[in-house]
Amino acid sequence: MQDAQIDIFIEVSPGETRAALLDGDSRLCRLYMERVHEPSCQGGIFRGRVLKVEKGMGAAFIDIGSGESAFLGRARTVHEGQALVVQVTRDGWGGKAAGVVSRPQVEGRYLAISADHEDSPKIECDRNIVGRSLRMQLVKNVEKFSVVGEKIRIRVAA
Repeated sequence: MQDAQIDIFIEVSPGETRAALLDGDSRLCRLYMERVHEPSCQGGIFRGRVLKVEKGMGAAFIDIGSGESAFLGRARTVHEGQALVVQVTRDGWGGKAAGVVSRPQVEGRYLAISADHEDSPKIECDRNIVGRSLRMQLVKNVEKFSVVGEKIRIRVAA
């Protein structure tokens, strides 16, 4: 199997850094931009406090210490004043709050690891990994270093 070619272009200027990922057909896959005066919180994990719960929307606003509150969708089980660990999925912009999720996940090229509230480690494969024997072999290899309380997702690149 031949690896897909990906080109990375990076431009650094005094106030901004831009990185573009292009696939083998020179199509833009991702674009990252970071401004010096507006550092990104995306991917960051914070301990915050619930400021306000919007029951009609099933959402909450969380204080993560950045000056503006963050928006947590699907927040039906939280209450005002509750401490919560969240991960920023989208930076705030144009008056919109940053988006956060209540289940932080550390993602890598081969694995994604998150906390799980079960007594045994939970290991699963991406749906795009075909072949039962390959899936079983990957799970068996990952079981060797997994610990109780974590959920591991094996990605296609593995």
